[in-house]
Amino acid sequence: MSCKIISFEGNDGVGKSTHVGLLAHALVAEGNKVTIAKLPAYNTTTGAFIKRMLIDGRAVRWPNIFQVVQCLDKIIFQWFILPHLMKTNDFVLLDRWHASMWAYGLAAGANEWLTNLCVSLMVEPHVVLVFHGTCKRADAQDAYEKDFSFQKSVGLHYVLWTVTHGDNAIAVATDAPKEKVHLDVLAAVYSITRSKENNEIHVL
Repeated sequence: MSCKIISFEGNDGVGKSTHVGLLAHALVAEGNKVTIAKLPAYNTTTGAFIKRMLIDGRAVRWPNIFQVVQCLDKIIFQWFILPHLMKTNDFVLLDRWHASMWAYGLAAGANEWLTNLCVSLMVEPHVVLVFHGTCKRADAQDAYEKDFSFQKSVGLHYVLWTVTHGDNAIAVATDAPKEKVHLDVLAAVYSITRSKENNEIHVL
């Protein structure tokens, strides 16, 4: 089976990382090789710059510059890391990808043409799981998370993404019990493919 890319998208704190981990372990239990990549990776040069911009508010003040940095970070990952992952895994799980760049960028006021250009440069996942629900995180960590009205706008953009990308985007309601959400995620992924290979999991 060729490697399948699955992205997890959605507002901050809705449970993406939790369900990335649950899906990874379920896939490994079926005998698959799986790698999780959380983007941006804050231990990289571009990732660290993105984190600083989020914390000090420059991401809000300069949305177009921030969008370009986000795009550069993903292109570096796509060119230099993703090809190897796709050769050595059955599944690559992306904790945020192009839909998040689109939803957050437009909600922040980034230029629509620039945002769509950035998205067009990204590889298209086989499945895009778009999480919708209330934030389960107790403490806001950056300028984006602290702005409730901004998060609401981001959520609306995610809805628009799901509606306009029905070929591979699937909405997941995360206010349901965790077990129910996990089953919904499994159903979405298993509708694409199942495989039984070697039993490994890696986290980037």
